[in-house]
Amino acid sequence: MSISFMAYCPHPAIIVPEVGGSETAKVKKTMTAMENLAESIQEKGEDIETVICITPHGPIFQDAITIWQTESLSGRLAKFGASQIKLSFRNDLELAKAIVKHAEAKRIISAQLNLQLADSYNIDLALDHGITVPLYFLRRGISEKVKLVPISIGLLSYQELYSYGMAIRDSIEETGKKVAVIVSGDLSHCLTETAPGGFHPKGQEFDQKLVSFVEAGDVLSLMSIDSELIEFAGECGFRPLVMALGILDKSSFDTRVLSYEAPFGVGYLVAEFHIKEGTEPS
Repeated sequence: MSISFMAYCPHPAIIVPEVGGSETAKVKKTMTAMENLAESIQEKGEDIETVICITPHGPIFQDAITIWQTESLSGRLAKFGASQIKLSFRNDLELAKAIVKHAEAKRIISAQLNLQLADSYNIDLALDHGITVPLYFLRRGISEKVKLVPISIGLLSYQELYSYGMAIRDSIEETGKKVAVIVSGDLSHCLTETAPGGFHPKGQEFDQKLVSFVEAGDVLSLMSIDSELIEFAGECGFRPLVMALGILDKSSFDTRVLSYEAPFGVGYLVAEFHIKEGTEPS
């Protein structure tokens, strides 16, 4: 497997200066961590051919994982008051089709998002903020020629999401692509009374456990987090993380937590995964 870079990133639009303005002072830790990630990916930029970005905010199906199959991809932050920000990429259709094939072999359905499917379900083909916010920061670390494969989670079981990650891994191995993986997600939305999900005492417990397990690279404990705790936390980042763990299934890896903060009642985690090539799973 040839993954040059993997990171877990939050996606609040407020961390983008053109959106947050003076409020960005409250998320300085997160912004600095994202800038550090951009420097890290830049060190490997010439080696990276394709970015895979896993988002919880794209089109979501009950029984399938969404993967874009259009040649051109673009996203804006217009709904957050920054219409001047537009990111555009070419889709790596070779890798996207390989992922669909390997997922099918594991009996997992991929909703292949093309113009026809978008028309049928009234889906907006634009990249959502779960993709555009992290890539706003990381784009300076990658070549303009780098392609993108956007993937949106589905409401499948955690085991199926993990298996889909394994299909992504198999596809990377088959195609020989040099890939960066961006896992997009925010943690609990229930950390304060003014948080988007209101306050729930389990929110902080969930965040503490997840951050601790990520830092330790403890896959078993991550996959064993109680389902009720996840529900009470009101998060959007657990399913993308489970899929990422599937990608790492055959690898030994170290993790580094760059930052965690929750100034607006939502947990923002930035972490980098360092994969040890040529190792066997323990």
